[in-house]
Amino acid sequence: MAPNSVRLTVRWRVTPVEARRITESLHRLMEAARTEPGYVNCSLSTELGPTAQLYYREEWGTERDLQNQIRSSRFAKLTELIEHASQEPLVQIHLPAQTRGREYFMEQLLKGKDNERH
Repeated sequence: MAPNSVRLTVRWRVTPVEARRITESLHRLMEAARTEPGYVNCSLSTELGPTAQLYYREEWGTERDLQNQIRSSRFAKLTELIEHASQEPLVQIHLPAQTRGREYFMEQLLKGKDNERH
């Protein structure tokens, strides 16, 4: 990871049927991410067994790039996948100085709304 880049990781543990639906959606989101400003990389890996484990990663050039993504319609679709999983996935945002959880999304959405008002 580059010094100023940031990374979002999501780990799901779901049924194989649910994994297929999530994986198909993630592939579409990955294609869309590649065209966005600040995009560095994204990947998806899976382990299949009685339960499926999905590991999704996006890397952005700066924290500002990730913040812009959090406010995008593309990211709203990712959030929907996270919120509707049968088991709550582990979400981590790796910033240069710290690692945050899912609460980071809400903070950024609220900041975006505050900026729209001013």
